[in-house]
Amino acid sequence: MPTQEYLIKYIEASARYQELPTRLKLVISEDEWTKRVKEYCVHRGMSWETSPARTVCDERTYYETLLSEFRMLNRIFPYHLGEYICRVLRVSPFRYYKDILANSMKEDNPYDSIPNFTAADALKVVGVGRNEYIAIMQQAKSKRLMWRVNKGLVRDLLPERPRSVQPAPWWRVCVVNLGEVEFRTMSAAEAEVCRLAANYADGAPYKMLDPHAVFSLYTRELVWFNIPISPEDQVSIPPLEGFVSNKTSSVSSIDGIDPLETLLYQIFVAASERVRVVELADILNIPMDNLKVGISMACRLGFCNKLSSSPEASLSNSAHSTGDFSPGGDMLQEAMASPASVQGELELGSPYNELKTKIGKSVAFVVDSAVTGYLMMGALTPEVKKHSVTLFEGGRVYGASVINELIDGLQSSVEISKDFEGEMLNLAATAASMAAVLKCLQSQNRPIELLRKESMESLPLAKAERILSHSYDIIVPAAGLTGPSLPCSISSGPANFGPLPASLTPWMNIALYTHGGLGPKSLIIPAGHRLHHLPNFISDTNSAVMLWRWDGMKTGLKAEDPLIISSRCSLAIINSLLTSTAVLIQSVDSENIENDGNSPAIAHVPLPLSIQESSKENMVTSPAFSAHHGEMTEVHYHPKIQRAMEEMGISKSIGSVQFMRMKRNGNWAWVPLGVWLGIPLSPVPLCLHVCETLEKMEFLSHESCEQQRRGQTKLQQILHDLIDSHVQPGHLLPMQCVGLDETGVFVHADTFLHS
Repeated sequence: MPTQEYLIKYIEASARYQELPTRLKLVISEDEWTKRVKEYCVHRGMSWETSPARTVCDERTYYETLLSEFRMLNRIFPYHLGEYICRVLRVSPFRYYKDILANSMKEDNPYDSIPNFTAADALKVVGVGRNEYIAIMQQAKSKRLMWRVNKGLVRDLLPERPRSVQPAPWWRVCVVNLGEVEFRTMSAAEAEVCRLAANYADGAPYKMLDPHAVFSLYTRELVWFNIPISPEDQVSIPPLEGFVSNKTSSVSSIDGIDPLETLLYQIFVAASERVRVVELADILNIPMDNLKVGISMACRLGFCNKLSSSPEASLSNSAHSTGDFSPGGDMLQEAMASPASVQGELELGSPYNELKTKIGKSVAFVVDSAVTGYLMMGALTPEVKKHSVTLFEGGRVYGASVINELIDGLQSSVEISKDFEGEMLNLAATAASMAAVLKCLQSQNRPIELLRKESMESLPLAKAERILSHSYDIIVPAAGLTGPSLPCSISSGPANFGPLPASLTPWMNIALYTHGGLGPKSLIIPAGHRLHHLPNFISDTNSAVMLWRWDGMKTGLKAEDPLIISSRCSLAIINSLLTSTAVLIQSVDSENIENDGNSPAIAHVPLPLSIQESSKENMVTSPAFSAHHGEMTEVHYHPKIQRAMEEMGISKSIGSVQFMRMKRNGNWAWVPLGVWLGIPLSPVPLCLHVCETLEKMEFLSHESCEQQRRGQTKLQQILHDLIDSHVQPGHLLPMQCVGLDETGVFVHADTFLHS
């Protein structure tokens, strides 16, 4: 075990320096040990009473160090430590945030340099947001000489009193340690508030106090608010109105990341009115005290609503207790993970490994940041902007009324966009497709959530899979999302109508060619190889090359957008790509392919597969979107392609199959290129056709979901068998050059590489 891990182990055990093994004492002095222990506890916002810090320093020194570090890193005020910081040290949130704002202005830093949650709380407490910050800076700089001599003058321009607050009835009012003079100058109502607040371990319920006296004491920084959260509480996340979209906390070092900030993001995507706090802690594997601190902070900011306890219940639960809100949660590294989506319905009880879960009732429609970005653009309606900000910052949007409002906003946006041109047309197309998909999902009479895929990506796979299993029973991703597929177990997780990991690579194309016995001539070149000339099926003139990368998902390249380049410059580009990834090479020859200008003739056949009566003998006919005509039409293709899709388990899936029109033996034929799973958002006619088909077939029924599981099991086995025959175990990249002829049969690479 490395030395660093040994040190953390002994720090967590509250070991004193004298108790360390001799080998550790040889690499760390007592002064360095004291520093390490304090840093460990301060970074996690731990209470001195329950932390290892009590073994190396006194209480006052610890909290003064903590405040100094928190101010330097612009971290959120440690309300959970208010029992000492507010009561004993008499440091109020107002004074703390005023120091942060003044220091930032003195350094001439932009407002965006203040982390978003710190900025949001500072706005609530001090009343200084982006506009006020800029105005104060301009006012200070207008006094040119004074600004050069003393930049500290900005403090005098900041508000002198805290901004008024609107506490909920169940919030608690706590009083600081008062001096005799302070107490004597109080009114009778104020003195009564202080007396009652002192009689409760976690503060007096706001509902039973004189609000005018409370506000008077608050503006003089003599009371602060405690927001208790109990394990039995249930909370929900409303649209994040008023969110300050600044930067996240510093990531230049591990100590620069605020664990509470990361925990808040997790709560945004995790909280559900169907899940109690204790169950949420088990699912996320986060200590209960940590989670209560995070939910309390979210409630304080107005980004979280407490549902389960009425004011009366809250009063009776804690009037004579030591308090449900335990100060000093240990902000462990587990909370450093990025946000994850959690919404589940769990049975009451026990630690996570003993929980028995009920089947979730929500359907997750998964999009990525690119879609979210389009929705956030200013040309859309305020409703769409509001919910897209929630989706971007919080990771999800849910609730029947919220989804209805979002659909109405998207439809209004489509009307607004009739005169759009250029790139703005993509915005309108995204709005139209999103509205269609959400209405399609609504028609299945299931609760819908809109989930941003990136909110799951930084989690360990096992944890992400566990969260999805407790949150949803059906996952419906949009097609062409960048990055890896969601980690869903086929057998035990939610029914996933999106891609499998291997289906996001060119192996999916190859599986279709080999099972259908039809496809374009193709050459697979492993990473690290170098070509000295182009394959012989590529002409040097009047032709193009289609390249499919094995790392396309990692580099942000969407699967439905292979790289199409002129054959004249293709050799250098191919060799450049081969330095980092394997490549599947295909030809787009002007003599053999019917072209629309410079692009090949492409058609997208929607899935689930629909077979129509064919006017051509020995051919299958399906509706398709024609890239040439820009509308739905129909294509005729060989029946063995239909059989291949059925054998692969994708004929009843959601997505599309891309075909390219080529000449075979003197006749035009539609040849398959690739398969993309998930609801296509583009082009819009294809999206609308898929949605219409899905609405008619009740695709979210139990029978349909079980059919999807069986289909994915087939596809997974086919892809694994194909990959295992061409790569080393545990890898996805091909290990040797190999070709495929027009009948989908593997041939020796020299067949295509001889001069």
